[in-house]
Amino acid sequence: MASLEGEPAHATHVARLAVTLFDATQDQHQLTASHRLILEMAACLHDIGWSAAPSGKGHHKASARLILDYPWKCGEPRAVSLVAQIARYHRKSIPNPGHAEFAALNVEDRRIVEVLAGLLRIADGLDRGHLQRVTHLRVLARANAFVIEISGLGPLDVELQGASRKAELAQIVFCKPFEFQQSPGPAHLPCLSPLWGE
Repeated sequence: MASLEGEPAHATHVARLAVTLFDATQDQHQLTASHRLILEMAACLHDIGWSAAPSGKGHHKASARLILDYPWKCGEPRAVSLVAQIARYHRKSIPNPGHAEFAALNVEDRRIVEVLAGLLRIADGLDRGHLQRVTHLRVLARANAFVIEISGLGPLDVELQGASRKAELAQIVFCKPFEFQQSPGPAHLPCLSPLWGE
């Protein structure tokens, strides 16, 4: 599966950003460590669809198909399905009951996909330039908004704009706006888990 990822540095960086966001918002979403791993997996695999869609068009849907079709040695079918759906919704349209694969999920799993895809979209936006320039991230959970403070290598205007443009789903799920700003404060990104036994 790793051989399908054309930009592993981007995928790994997005995964670190995504799990940082997950941890910082855990009091609100109340998801578990197993859901964190599902998000990490989806983030690591979100762009593998480029291998099947070199133009980029529809690569999010191709990523979902590749994840579902892969012969995983570990990972329950439900978890694989969630990973696929989260990767599918890392860009373009947000989850919609009119989409057959999303509609097939139960209510609990739909919420999981919405929460985790919302976080993945922001994480992907924070590496909009695929340059891994965000080295520190902190989330301030305020009564009326989440404030995401980032710092890193040079001006981060592209990353701030990318995250802001992709925050719609998270804002719907968390019922709060997400605001993004550059800050000098350090907060190192975490290490990642190994992928399910490939």
